[in-house]
Amino acid sequence: MRDVNMIFAEATYQRLFVDDATVLAAGTKRAFFEPTGANAAPAIVARIKRALERQEPLSLVRVGNGEGNAISLVEEPASDAIFRGFDFEFESQNGISIEVEAAVAFSKQVVEAIKSADIQGYRIQRFDEKALVRQCLARHAFSPALGITYARALFYRQLIDENTTSTWFTNAWIHLNLIDHFDALIDSARRVVVITGRQELEAKFRDRLGSRLHRFARVPVQGYVPQSLADSHFQQFEQIRALIEREVDSGMLVLIGAGLFGKIYCQDARDAGAVAIDMGSAFDLFAGVATRPIHRQIDLAVVRW
Repeated sequence: MRDVNMIFAEATYQRLFVDDATVLAAGTKRAFFEPTGANAAPAIVARIKRALERQEPLSLVRVGNGEGNAISLVEEPASDAIFRGFDFEFESQNGISIEVEAAVAFSKQVVEAIKSADIQGYRIQRFDEKALVRQCLARHAFSPALGITYARALFYRQLIDENTTSTWFTNAWIHLNLIDHFDALIDSARRVVVITGRQELEAKFRDRLGSRLHRFARVPVQGYVPQSLADSHFQQFEQIRALIEREVDSGMLVLIGAGLFGKIYCQDARDAGAVAIDMGSAFDLFAGVATRPIHRQIDLAVVRW
């Protein structure tokens, strides 16, 4: 007997998946759609610098399959397959599960942060996403299959949405292309806030930025296993949000590497008037740690601080 979660995942893929040709065709109608990160990075860096100079709010958020699983919880009833797909990703970042009601509320905040972002990065260009989903389904990995499918569906809807004409779109790995421009980015900021699980970078940031480093906020690193929910990132979530509301303001550059939580932090920082960049696993690379398959293509000796 086939697993009901796999049946649901396969049906969802058939119903929702949008192929590359359709996405790329929609992108030609946008003011800025550059799926190749190396080509997109100079223009994005210039926009970030301009926002910092003018003290204009801006956020850059990237969307992967983990965010896709959050999207699914918002768009579909919280079925077993939908919740388990989200929970798989959330637990990998939080170390412990949360209840369905809390997961739905949290996911709504993630999706709102994605949709409000001025620059959005989605999975395009680097891999054959359709083939990847089919491979996931073939090995009964329904969580990434659902995540990729829902993220791609949101990507397409954002591209064709008349209310997002000023939004820029690029690929989800843009943070890796920003590494080559990182010194120029931080040099253009008067004050910088860093939110990351890579505590070992704090001394490096202090050395580089001196008094311009306004705050280095530590959060649990992905893979940390808490003793209870009280020791998890989810428990610290509102504290970090309160810190942003209290200390972040116009003209600041806020660099964030905090998974699903980080998308919401980006929106909070933007709402406070700052420029927020979802740096994600680029911070892992700065710390000399390869944590993603894509990192195999990067020379750690070159990017490590």
